[in-house]
Amino acid sequence: MPGMWIGGCLITVGVPGSIGAFVGAVVLVNVSLAGARMWMAIVLLILGVLIIMRYGFGKSLIPAMKVRSRNLWPIGLVGGFVDATGGGGWGPVATPSLMTVTRHAPHRIVGTVSAAEFLVAVSASLGFIFGAAYADIPWFAVLGLVIGGAVTAPIAARLAHRAPTKPLGVAVGGMVIIANIVVIMSVLGLPGVVGLAAVITVFIPVVILEVRIIREIRKSRVKVPVS
Repeated sequence: MPGMWIGGCLITVGVPGSIGAFVGAVVLVNVSLAGARMWMAIVLLILGVLIIMRYGFGKSLIPAMKVRSRNLWPIGLVGGFVDATGGGGWGPVATPSLMTVTRHAPHRIVGTVSAAEFLVAVSASLGFIFGAAYADIPWFAVLGLVIGGAVTAPIAARLAHRAPTKPLGVAVGGMVIIANIVVIMSVLGLPGVVGLAAVITVFIPVVILEVRIIREIRKSRVKVPVS
């Protein structure tokens, strides 16, 4: 499906992502990385704020750079590693990072990350096989994740392709912020009510911002009658 992902970026992000996932899975089997969850969540939360500022208010606190696809491999490597060691994180790491440092349209970034997720899932599974006893691996769950990733990747790409740029960017930023607030609250061991209040505090303004942007887009599409 042309136009739904970034050509060279699919390889330069996906392949390093699969390598990072494999290494992360092997490391996780032997070393506990629970302490890194907080720092990674804080970094991703900041990226979520930057994305909302860029697509919701038109203010780029970090100027978007015209980075060549071949120079994006660190994002894939880190994203794959975090995905394997944190039990998930490929999308939350790769998507906001690419949206922050590149000028590509959000739907193409989402499509690229979704398509590359299949490679990451397979490599993470191989890493766990290599580093752990075969009997400890829930094979049906692994198979379900791999098949699910393969099936949903093109669907996500097509849905993202149909979404307007600004609302999609704000939605991605909002989801990144909310997801990492939940992680931070979990690591701190705070009551669920506090986490729920924090999520609602973010969710409502994001929805209001989305509605405002969509209304502005609709108004701009209204043709002025020629007198």
